[in-house]
Amino acid sequence: MDSYIEFEGVGKVYPGRTRRAAPTEALQEVTFGIARGEFCSILGPSGCGKSTLLRILDGLVRPEAGRVLVDGTAVDAPGADRAMVFQHFNLMPWRTVLRNVEFGLEARGVPAAERRATALRYVELFGLHGFEEHFPSQLSGGMQQRVGLARALAVDCEILLMDEPFGALDAQTKTLMQLELARIWHEDQRTVVFVTHDIEEALFLSDRVVVMSARPGRIAHVVDVPFGRPRDEHLRGTAEFAALKEQTWEMLRDASGAALVGAGAETS
Repeated sequence: MDSYIEFEGVGKVYPGRTRRAAPTEALQEVTFGIARGEFCSILGPSGCGKSTLLRILDGLVRPEAGRVLVDGTAVDAPGADRAMVFQHFNLMPWRTVLRNVEFGLEARGVPAAERRATALRYVELFGLHGFEEHFPSQLSGGMQQRVGLARALAVDCEILLMDEPFGALDAQTKTLMQLELARIWHEDQRTVVFVTHDIEEALFLSDRVVVMSARPGRIAHVVDVPFGRPRDEHLRGTAEFAALKEQTWEMLRDASGAALVGAGAETS
């Protein structure tokens, strides 16, 4: 596999919160690659450094050791080729749906007519037609997350970084958003790096799943997901999906040890 994104021996240490507090080693010798157009999930227990790894790739955090390359160029700052979607929607409450989706385009200096046309296209793609002039407070959580995804994709970034984007949603809305994301990814196949602690979500969405150990986070296993695309909800009910889910759970449990507190709930 030719890697488009490369993590090379990445390590990260956070200083103690006080002078006497010991530093925290978040990541240790993280090395793996992601192909162009791949949907790759990073799976692991809370505190294992998943989000830190994503922020290093985005250029928001600098590692103490190693480096990250995108298409052969070292990452040292945020770039126009990457967009981040967080768990919390981070919408601007004073902007309408359409104006929120336009924001990234506006920040890049795209002319008004062009950015409006692009934003309208993504509003339609995410099933938000008819809500263009609504404000975030008038939307459900699932619809707010649709706006956040539309905003990230509208800037036509090459890499979409997603930090537990559906973690705050109820179970039914979460499933619907996973289906929506799988459908949209199948249409344009951008490179996606998706952080989650939900095994089923990772397997349903991804081409590969990187399983991390407890802190300091290291690469413990890499799971190749064999299911074809497009995928629909019936996949979750198959024996093959259940078997891979169980295997991945065993890998995660072994890699996490005592740090995996209450993780049995995450396999459901």
